[in-house]
Amino acid sequence: MFGSIISCTDPIAVVSLLKSLCVNKRLNTIIEGESLINDATGLILYTIGLKTYLGGSTSIFSVLGLFIRYYIYIFSLTGGGLLLGGVIGFIVAIVMKNLFNDTLM
Repeated sequence: MFGSIISCTDPIAVVSLLKSLCVNKRLNTIIEGESLINDATGLILYTIGLKTYLGGSTSIFSVLGLFIRYYIYIFSLTGGGLLLGGVIGFIVAIVMKNLFNDTLM
């Protein structure tokens, strides 16, 4: 459990270095996204370690099943947030277009 907490990388120094070197923003975005996936994996491994420590099954199939179930759960939350943000953004864009009657908006 301690290893799952310590193993998460922290890209703050890398991202600030890339910004100071004026590197492509796409690379910056990729590194930030990779950090989010690392954090989610660390959280999942910690939760699985805690469940097995508290008396859960330690077979490879049960641990693998927990890993897959938690990964799907975390990424469904992320996808749900993206979907909700897209729907709200679309509605706000339609309202702004009709409210200000500006084709560029």
